[in-house]
Amino acid sequence: MIAIGIEYLTGGCRAEERHRRDRAEWPPHPDRFFMALVATMHDAAGASDPREREAIRWISGQPPPSIAVDLRASRRVVVTSFVPTNDDRITTKRGGFSGVSAARVESQMRVLGDHRGRKPRTFPVVVPDDPRVFFMWSADPSDAVIGGLRSLLSRLSRIGHSASLVRGWIESAPPMPSLVPDDLDGQWRLRVPTSGRLEMLEEHHARGEGPAPASRRVGYRVVEQRIAEQPASELGRLIMLRRVRGSEVDVGDSLLVCDLLRKTILRRCPKQPPPEWITGHASDGGPSRREHLAVIPLVDPRGEVAPGSLVGIAVITPPSVSLAERRRLLDPCLLGDEPGDPLTVWGGEGGWFEWQLRPVTAADPASGLGRDGVTGGPGGARRWSTVTPVVLDRHPRRTSQVADAVSGSLEQLGFPRPRRVLVGENSLIHGLPASSRMPRMRRRDGSFRCQWHCHVEFDQPVAGPLIVGAGRFVGYGLMRPADDLDSDDVLVHAGRVEQSTGRDAGGDDGRSS
Repeated sequence: MIAIGIEYLTGGCRAEERHRRDRAEWPPHPDRFFMALVATMHDAAGASDPREREAIRWISGQPPPSIAVDLRASRRVVVTSFVPTNDDRITTKRGGFSGVSAARVESQMRVLGDHRGRKPRTFPVVVPDDPRVFFMWSADPSDAVIGGLRSLLSRLSRIGHSASLVRGWIESAPPMPSLVPDDLDGQWRLRVPTSGRLEMLEEHHARGEGPAPASRRVGYRVVEQRIAEQPASELGRLIMLRRVRGSEVDVGDSLLVCDLLRKTILRRCPKQPPPEWITGHASDGGPSRREHLAVIPLVDPRGEVAPGSLVGIAVITPPSVSLAERRRLLDPCLLGDEPGDPLTVWGGEGGWFEWQLRPVTAADPASGLGRDGVTGGPGGARRWSTVTPVVLDRHPRRTSQVADAVSGSLEQLGFPRPRRVLVGENSLIHGLPASSRMPRMRRRDGSFRCQWHCHVEFDQPVAGPLIVGAGRFVGYGLMRPADDLDSDDVLVHAGRVEQSTGRDAGGDDGRSS
């Protein structure tokens, strides 16, 4: 299999539909992409890589590709503009002025824009939420074809109008397709290249005729949307959503973001009132004693450009919930109203916050969201540090009591007792705010709960997510793998901390040290 990714760099696609010049084409037809590759090859003025022609012929000889694309997109209001016409009867060559009268010279000046007539033109634009498109073929091309494609994609600059600037690349792990060829049940009819299309385009261009004849159209069927999930830990199953558009916020807004998504799920749930595993409340209105849905923030995994920035959000469903029930009740809450629509989450004081979210598939590295950063990967991790502070029910007199409470919470969740728990004001993860600077959760009586950052070390690797404390269902107490931290450097980075072990070689009894 090979997949080619295309990104519209301006965020919008400017390409007229073939029979409606006032409407933008979306999604881009495979043949439009093909013709852009042909134009790119000929733009090299004879210096193109010979493998490029082989690559283009390979594409035209394949069955129609599957396509991953944002099907629902906003269309700009089309405004008619009047632009100067081209007049090929007036030459601008210097030789055309020799031995001509003044009247002739004056007529030659009409080539200037101010002297030409104007005709109405429209420039339709479609703006998808995700400006990326992936074309996927099931066959495996030769190394020569791959080399030719890389050469073409390195020079590809536009698809459609000259203002539709793009970049292209070969994608090793594309997302799931949203359109697949299906001539029987296809709702979409898209133009695709066929064998001999390259030669036909070259002959047509050599004759100097108008627009190239249309290629064959085939039916495409919309693939049913299903949210990918992955077994995580004893806490349940993990569903990740990435931000595709909206307010830029950091980890300090975790409580707000998680609460707004939770309220969105409650409002959109097909079953009203929603079941206990979604609401977190028993039938009598009191807190549920069962495991229920948890919402956690997803922080910039790179931490270099914008440390602490939220790039998405994740939902963890209890292991007791069947896949069929989850798809029936939760999937409609996390998908848009129409196929391909993003989920919109908005709110905050004055309605300042708005996010548009899309599910992260099992193979979606372009989103920048890796599950390993939440689960620790297939092998887990021995060291974990908090992204958001751990919230406690009681206010301990000593930080060692915080460490003991964290150890007890982990054991109650089915994890082994950690060999060391470090407690401090600051997280060991670069760029995150101190626990005292994070918004605080309240008790029922209105008083504030105690919250701390923690670093936990186990004797053996454990698989996450690790979420502990009173705020674990609303985004607090979230930990990330920290095996990249040297154990001897932990105390240096953490500052003044206390530790509780109970399993250290020195026979520590769990009191502070």
